[in-house]
Amino acid sequence: MDADDLSLNWRTEPLGSAVVSSPGISATACALYCATSDGRVLALSPQTGQVLWDYDLRDPQGEDWSTAQVRSSPAIVVNRLFIVAGDSSNRKLYCFGP
Repeated sequence: MDADDLSLNWRTEPLGSAVVSSPGISATACALYCATSDGRVLALSPQTGQVLWDYDLRDPQGEDWSTAQVRSSPAIVVNRLFIVAGDSSNRKLYCFGP
């Protein structure tokens, strides 16, 4: 790919929130994963930027933001997505997958 031939294919601000992680990419799932400032983990279409799924890391009532502070970029291993979130006293490793 030549830099002179590059053009912007899409840009997104998913669900109105800033992206706070580097993307993780899964060729197998054909998805791009990222985390947002409001504590969501998203799967996006690499072709269109459309949100494929969205997971809220906050507590079920959506009140405790400490559980949703993303502390890592997504890592993908064998069709599983891993991400760390939480405050300094209560960090958790989340695993998403089939």
